[in-house]
Amino acid sequence: MLRPQLVEAIKNGDKEAFEELYHNYFQRVYFFAFKICKSKEIAEEITQDTFITIWNKRNSLDITLSLEGLIYKIARDFSFKQLQKIARVHAIEADLKELISNLDNSTQDDISFRECLRNIEAVMDKLPKKRKEIFQRRIMDQQSIKMISENMGISENTTKTQLLKATKFVREQLGSILSLTLFL
Repeated sequence: MLRPQLVEAIKNGDKEAFEELYHNYFQRVYFFAFKICKSKEIAEEITQDTFITIWNKRNSLDITLSLEGLIYKIARDFSFKQLQKIARVHAIEADLKELISNLDNSTQDDISFRECLRNIEAVMDKLPKKRKEIFQRRIMDQQSIKMISENMGISENTTKTQLLKATKFVREQLGSILSLTLFL
């Protein structure tokens, strides 16, 4: 327990009295903070911040209250603030890792998508001209069967037949490279 004279001396700005307090409590505060944070560096920082706070608030110290209790309260508060910072940093790191992962996946997906498009285009180039146009309008341009028929001047049945043949051909050609599901 701290002597009231020591607290009064610190309150009056006595650096030697503060050094005595520092030397008597440094290790105790350090181990207290270390038990909470489990980090030597953070415990040292908390200990320093605790004593800096005591010194900066020395004018408002109440000699009737326990300075020892105040020291541990300040150390505890700093420890919890550090834990909150660490939790926020971990949350941000997790978010960044997820974002990077998503970017990696989207980049990979983008590359895969472009490769699939090249494969489809290569297969489409093997289709007869009119069948290719029907397939392209339906799949790439997402036109309806009716619209394709009207624009090309052919019946809806012819459009459906040509689209089915094109779809079957593309699926066969792409085989295991691409599983293509077309909705008519």
